[in-house]
Amino acid sequence: MRKHMPPSPASVAPHSAAGIAHRLAEIEPLFMDLPVAMALAEDPGLEAIRINRALARLLGRRGTRVARNTLLGHYRSCRFFSDGQPLSIDQLPMPRAVATSSVVVSIGLEIHRADGSVVPVFACATPLIDYAGKVCGCMETYVDITARQDEVEELRRKLQSALDQGYRLQRTVREIHHRVKNNLNALVTLADRAVTEGAESVPVSQLQRITFYMRTMAALHELLTVPSVKENATTHVSAGEVMERLVPLLKALASPRLVRLNVQNLALPMAHATALAMLVNEIVSNCIKHGKGVIEIDLTSNGHARLEVCDSGQGFPEGFNPIAHANTGMELINIFSRWDLLGDVSYYNRPEGGACVAVTFPIKA
Repeated sequence: MRKHMPPSPASVAPHSAAGIAHRLAEIEPLFMDLPVAMALAEDPGLEAIRINRALARLLGRRGTRVARNTLLGHYRSCRFFSDGQPLSIDQLPMPRAVATSSVVVSIGLEIHRADGSVVPVFACATPLIDYAGKVCGCMETYVDITARQDEVEELRRKLQSALDQGYRLQRTVREIHHRVKNNLNALVTLADRAVTEGAESVPVSQLQRITFYMRTMAALHELLTVPSVKENATTHVSAGEVMERLVPLLKALASPRLVRLNVQNLALPMAHATALAMLVNEIVSNCIKHGKGVIEIDLTSNGHARLEVCDSGQGFPEGFNPIAHANTGMELINIFSRWDLLGDVSYYNRPEGGACVAVTFPIKA
């Protein structure tokens, strides 16, 4: 009886299923130790598939011994997803490559391992064709692209940050144009009020008021424009900073009288900050003109903002009526308080002496 001998390398067709198995046996140590995650099917039915250690690690498999198995057997400990949708075994690159006899490249795959971790991968499956043109096996490779995705995500974050900053700058430019328009309108209104019908000249006090308004607006523009690239700076500004810019101008105007400031640091919308500065300017001007002693400015918040400006003079006369006693200053105080700040204004005398003007207005988010 003739003893059966294993086929020699020369007697095995290299592009047959048996040839693949024979060649793989020759290079198995190299195949197992390759750093690239690979799977090799020795038959078109995908019943005998070898995976190397790199792929076993990628799949979250424990141990270093990897035996032949089916595709389902190798991948049973994990699940594959594409664009957030789970894939069946038939939808994986290797079965698709065998079914279509063509190379299949999959981008955007995710391996969800048994321990809950997720690995994004790039996959490529290449069918092995024999001399007859038939598929006799398949080779599949996986590349962990976690680091590359992290780089892409970092670039995406930087791009989004640049877009956000561009949007904030765009809003700032629009806000500046709107602010300049409103301030110019306010100056026009003051100039119109200064020019009385039939008058040949304008009182010096009216020109001084307009000059002071212009200086106040210049100080506010510097404050509101410099931090425009900061977060939220295009919509809100610190009330403390506004008053700190305004007080030196008020002290120069009130000299030698003292001006004391007590301001709670509130975040105000830009339009409110401008109106607040103009309002304080107008009330202090009236204190300088009609009152005496120290001028005290308090800005506090308890759900609503409350501004109080008081002096130490004789106070308002008995029976004072802001409507009946209205003048340019009173009209401006009413406009800034009610129309710009959407608040309420009241006038009263302090028990210890002196007049006070109090304005309560809502704080917009």
